[in-house]
Amino acid sequence: MRTLDQLSEQGLVERRACEEDRRTKRIFLTRKALPLIEKIDAIAEQTRVEMLEGLSAEQVDQFCECLMVMEKNGLEIAEKVPENA
Repeated sequence: MRTLDQLSEQGLVERRACEEDRRTKRIFLTRKALPLIEKIDAIAEQTRVEMLEGLSAEQVDQFCECLMVMEKNGLEIAEKVPENA
């Protein structure tokens, strides 16, 4: 079963028609999903803390700057790739 179908059956997401394009469905989280999102956020935050342990604030800032440059480079590369490649 598809993931979105499972999430919908559990009441965690709902599909709504797009007003601009009726062929398109938009996915929205429901209130029932909020506790799960909070739990995921807490786990992600704890993981970040553990992964950055031992790095100075300056090192973390430099690391983030490197990641932003890499993201920018990746987006530029993606723009160069022909659509039908």
